[in-house]
Amino acid sequence: MSKRIEWLDGMKGLACICVVLHHFLLAFLPATYYGDISISKFSNGFDVKMAQSPIAFFINGNYMVALFCLINALVLSLKVIGLQNKEEISNIFIKRYPRLMLPIAPVVLLVYLMLRFGWFCHLEIVPVTQSPWLSYYYLEKVGFGRCIESLFVTTWYTKDSTFSNAFWMLGQLLFGSYLAIVLSTFAWRINRKALGIIYLFCAVLYVRVNTLHLAFVLGVLLAYCFREWKGMFGRPWIGALCLVIGIFLDGYPSGVQPTNVYRFLNCLPNIILSYQFWHIIGAFFTVYGIWNLSVCQRVLKCNVFQFLGRISYAVYIIHIPLIFSASCYVFGKFVARGSGYLYSVIGTFAFSMVMILLMAYFYHRYVETVCEKILSITMKKVS
Repeated sequence: MSKRIEWLDGMKGLACICVVLHHFLLAFLPATYYGDISISKFSNGFDVKMAQSPIAFFINGNYMVALFCLINALVLSLKVIGLQNKEEISNIFIKRYPRLMLPIAPVVLLVYLMLRFGWFCHLEIVPVTQSPWLSYYYLEKVGFGRCIESLFVTTWYTKDSTFSNAFWMLGQLLFGSYLAIVLSTFAWRINRKALGIIYLFCAVLYVRVNTLHLAFVLGVLLAYCFREWKGMFGRPWIGALCLVIGIFLDGYPSGVQPTNVYRFLNCLPNIILSYQFWHIIGAFFTVYGIWNLSVCQRVLKCNVFQFLGRISYAVYIIHIPLIFSASCYVFGKFVARGSGYLYSVIGTFAFSMVMILLMAYFYHRYVETVCEKILSITMKKVS
């Protein structure tokens, strides 16, 4: 079994927190995404400028999702490629779906109840925030049958966002994981030329069909390179260069057509989703760059980032309902008291991060851990 690379866990945790920040800004400072001056909350249009600024990569949620997927593929591939007992691959394959599905069941049930009893507060503050995103979700009650359908089918096959806007990615995470597992097993026996052709074919295929599965292919490729060509790693100057390239590509705007330096990247055919392609390529360069920079790895290995890595899945699946309910409620109270808009945003952000991290900790400890135990017991009984 391959030794776990701890800094990857820290990087996954950091990426998940940045996704939360992205969604928070979509709700309360929407011009940072849409680049629309009519909804700007800064007198100098600072939030509009951030919509296509290279330094705004850390609030680019689409990039962070691509990074999250690539890291998941990389971790899975390192595990599969390093298997001593090849028969374990079936357990890894079978456990992937329930491992992702079981923890979202309480969130689906909670959102069902929140919709039924009117516990969401986002529509009341839409006239103040002017966020189009806030007005898209949690608009009407759903039946319990919809919960079952979403939990077992539509979340994974149709990018269903009924119960959380963040759930659209889970289907790609599931089937991308299966893709990563299969591609990793090829490394056991197939020669390098044949393997290269397979990886190249998959990369071209997923560029064409515009899915995040390209990130999983590149994650597998990185894992294979680490196994076969360790001389590619541990080169600081290459790492620094790749990290700069990655950060630049990661800043490519998602919600607005770029008019600055990024306009030169609008050279792809119309059939290819530009921002997704550049974010996936940027994620590849970012991870490879950090893999060559020991100082960055040491930072990501610290206790704070390791903690965030452990609760990252819990953070991802619970933060949307919390933002649409508790965060919006607190923001409304700040505004009603006469606090300035930006002061209200700052206060709400501080409250939201504490709430989300605290809830995610308990969710990880008492829901995810229990689900994992149930899964392990079930697997032992059926094996």
